[in-house]
Amino acid sequence: MKQEYRKKVLPQIQAQFDSPEQLRKTMYEQAKKQYISVKQLKAILRPHFADMREDEEIGEGVVANYEKAYEGLFKFVGTNDRIVRRLAKVAEKDGIDKATQKETRNSVIKKMFPTPDEYRSFAQGGMEAIRSFYQQAQSALTADGEMGQALGGIFGAMGQLMEKTQEMNQKIQGNYLEETIQEIYG
Repeated sequence: MKQEYRKKVLPQIQAQFDSPEQLRKTMYEQAKKQYISVKQLKAILRPHFADMREDEEIGEGVVANYEKAYEGLFKFVGTNDRIVRRLAKVAEKDGIDKATQKETRNSVIKKMFPTPDEYRSFAQGGMEAIRSFYQQAQSALTADGEMGQALGGIFGAMGQLMEKTQEMNQKIQGNYLEETIQEIYG
């Protein structure tokens, strides 16, 4: 697997680094995905919920509970909205290059989360919001018939996979989180 990875993925990554324009484009696309606004996320989900409501086999209560499962994610994404809005103000005032600097991002984060513990709680809350989403979505979907059982089973499997890998994720994220906190707060 490592050899295949080296053959296929590493040359693509190297090509991006060799082309500043390609690297900038990739970073822009990643930022668009990472910093999606609550409004954008709701717009993406709206047609999905509408399709579910049109399906006669899915009850309205199930759809309502499934929608409710997203509320924790919306709250977490809302905080990202505030970070992005503050960085956008920097971009308007001092230019995009200033706004995309790591020091600027760290400064914005420090203003929003004055202590490392506050930032740590925010970051860990995001992972908890995702875990909670899978649990609530599974509960909502499995409550409705055969199709709901199948959909709920998928979310259940994803939730179980997440639980099984959570220990490894916590170690990786914990290390990453602590490194990020050290970088931001010194």
